[in-house]
Amino acid sequence: MRMQFYYCLFILLTQTFSTFAQEVSEDSLFQQEQVDLTPTKSKDELLASQYKEQGAYEKASLIYEDLYDKDPSPYLYKPLLECYIELKSFKKAEKLIKRARNKFDKTISYKVDEGYIKELQGEKEQADQIYQKLVDEFTGSQYTTLDLANAFLIRKRTDFAIKTYEKGILNGQNLNLYLAQLYIQDLQY
Repeated sequence: MRMQFYYCLFILLTQTFSTFAQEVSEDSLFQQEQVDLTPTKSKDELLASQYKEQGAYEKASLIYEDLYDKDPSPYLYKPLLECYIELKSFKKAEKLIKRARNKFDKTISYKVDEGYIKELQGEKEQADQIYQKLVDEFTGSQYTTLDLANAFLIRKRTDFAIKTYEKGILNGQNLNLYLAQLYIQDLQY
């Protein structure tokens, strides 16, 4: 146990210093003005966002549904899903997730959302099966590994994020820093 702690600390420190050095050199090379790539919100999006912030999820979801029907983008998916979750409209949430998965089948976070909805409905065993299947079956780049782990972290499933990083490391990916951070956060050292 003590050895794992020192290993995590060593990895964390070495990765932090090398990342810092790399960021400093990249920042000095690219001192350009940053451009905001966030889409401009329409009046309807602003109104829906305002309703959502005020807790008027039903009103917000109606506007987001209309916007999503016109433009089924990942940008509109998240707030609409959040409205459905707050309203406990799990059937609508499942339908939205399925629609998003069909349109953007490479986006792995939608599959995690599917498990999360099961979890919210009290079907933890089914959710865990979905999550485990994602970890077992995923293959891909370090980017894909990070994407899947982050999707688990967003849904507060650190246990599956750890499994994802461990599998990535077994596949030769340099994820030791990420894993060490999770061990330290979860006090699993």
